Amino acid sequence: MMRIPLGALLIVLIGCAFFGRGYLFDAVPEPRARPPAAAQPVTNDDTRLWPGQFVNVILTLGMQADAVVVPSAAVQIGQNGPYVFLVQPDSTVELRLVRVDRTLDGRTVVAEGIAAGDRVVVDGQLRLANGTRVAVQRGEVAPPPKPPAVPVAER
Repeated sequence: MMRIPLGALLIVLIGCAFFGRGYLFDAVPEPRARPPAAAQPVTNDDTRLWPGQFVNVILTLGMQADAVVVPSAAVQIGQNGPYVFLVQPDSTVELRLVRVDRTLDGRTVVAEGIAAGDRVVVDGQLRLANGTRVAVQRGEVAPPPKPPAVPVAER
């Protein structure tokens, strides 16, 4: 068997979580058999984990630095494909077509169409058209200087 290093591993039990790094043991799992086997050494000082116990595992397979991420509620689907409404400096909106890379946990990674720091509308898109004036309902948050890395995929 081949040891393939994986990303961060999170084992979730009700009311507690264990973090660590995992290793996948089945390089080519049998499609008709069980899922790939993984081994994860974690500290278990309070004996919450038992041998043979089933747990929910969140596995981060990779991270994408400098990804443009918007709330999934901002991305709408139209006849020409996915789009967002961009809030312009004069508080009007512009419909902008985007290319979506992936969606995970209520966040969408946008590959093309908008840049980091652009403000998008996340509620009330049905009442908007190009040039519609909008008002920000919540306080504006300044964009971070460098966006954090986004998980490529989790399982």
